[in-house]
Amino acid sequence: MSEKKKKLDGSTLVEALHALPEEGGLPFCMPGHKRNTSFAYLQDGARYDITEIAGFDNLHNAEGILAKEMAYAAEVYGVRACRFLVNGSTVGILASILALGKRGGAVLITRHCHRSVYNGIALAGMHPVYLPDVRIEDSDVPASVEPEAVAEMLNLHPEVALVVVCSPTYEGVLSDVGSIATICHEKGVPLLVDGAHGAHLGFGGFPESARKQGADMVVESLHKTCASLTQTAILHICSDRVDCGRVDHWLQVLETSSPSYLLLGSICGCVHELAKGDTVALWRKEVLALRKALGLGKLRLLIESKDVWGLDPSKLVLLTNHAGTTGIQLCNGLRKMGIEPEMGAEGHAILMSGMGDNNESFAILLDALQKIDEGLHEKTVPLSPVPTRCAVVYDIHEAQEMQGQDLPLEKAVGKVLGEYIWAYPPGAPLLVPGERLTEDMAQYIRKQKDLGVSIECSRKHGFDGFVRVVD
Repeated sequence: MSEKKKKLDGSTLVEALHALPEEGGLPFCMPGHKRNTSFAYLQDGARYDITEIAGFDNLHNAEGILAKEMAYAAEVYGVRACRFLVNGSTVGILASILALGKRGGAVLITRHCHRSVYNGIALAGMHPVYLPDVRIEDSDVPASVEPEAVAEMLNLHPEVALVVVCSPTYEGVLSDVGSIATICHEKGVPLLVDGAHGAHLGFGGFPESARKQGADMVVESLHKTCASLTQTAILHICSDRVDCGRVDHWLQVLETSSPSYLLLGSICGCVHELAKGDTVALWRKEVLALRKALGLGKLRLLIESKDVWGLDPSKLVLLTNHAGTTGIQLCNGLRKMGIEPEMGAEGHAILMSGMGDNNESFAILLDALQKIDEGLHEKTVPLSPVPTRCAVVYDIHEAQEMQGQDLPLEKAVGKVLGEYIWAYPPGAPLLVPGERLTEDMAQYIRKQKDLGVSIECSRKHGFDGFVRVVD
């Protein structure tokens, strides 16, 4: 073990945090402020760590300064109303599903939705109906959602009471939300968009957001790409189809009653920064220049194609399967060069740019990638086929409430799962409670684990080879 590793393993959290400038490397991962302390509203800690004292309003009964700030945010974002979130996009997704859904009904979703969507469905006593799981050709990256697929599934499943799509995805892939919204509304079904990775969209020349494309509600994480502290997000209420009272009720149930004013302050500061527009516009200009300069020979940058309706250029997704390597190995190589990537998978790696990046950080990244690319060889590595979705036997909430036992993964084949299994990041379930495990899925999970993908179970930390089965 290296001295650096020993130092971190033996330190307290405070000591590890103090070591970040030296040990943390150049971040091309979340959060979007990139530890850039030039944003004045992010510099203070304990000074701004207050509670609901006089003059500072109450987030869950906002009538003063917070009400004013949320109204200003709605104006900046061009939506009907905004709600500030200090428990991340997760609490916004949960509250939105509970506010829009109908107990006992169905929710039409993409398989690669974040685990918070599945948890919201379980809490609401609903069940998921899945859109086709389509990958971008010659990659393991989920493709855009086809509006025609939404229309077909709504015709086949009249019990669907809510549609949830993710745009942009974790990889920055956009879908035609405008057409999807029209299809949903013709059926009288509301549309919720998980836009957690798109809080910057619609600003500075970046592609338009689902907020302006007909979605009824959109949840966006400020901290992922913008200059705001981790856990900060905004819930956008975009149409009159949404009962704001129901939304506020569920936020009061699910969100902390002691919101951090340090987080709220960073939300407000970030919204004002977005409204000015110059920081976002400069970021876009610089990241587009970086994308143009990434003329890599073996590593390939994900670009728009027949499977990609649109793309957020701030996400740098490098496809590795024709370079004789994996996204995990690419990430490990970057870490050795002092660069912290966002995520590595079997066939791609994600590098996230953000509002806090600048020409210097982009130049360092470009140099590192070019050096790595020079050492690679043109060699196609077949990607593991994603198994067909496992059969659903019970609704999520039913399976979670059943008694079960832990079995080795291989011996659980043919059994019904009582827990989630997911790769984290990104946190999209490979298996959902109530699904029957197949041999193909068990082998896929084992291979991903062997490749170095972080596999987790919902009932315990990590994955020890055992899973909970209920039938």
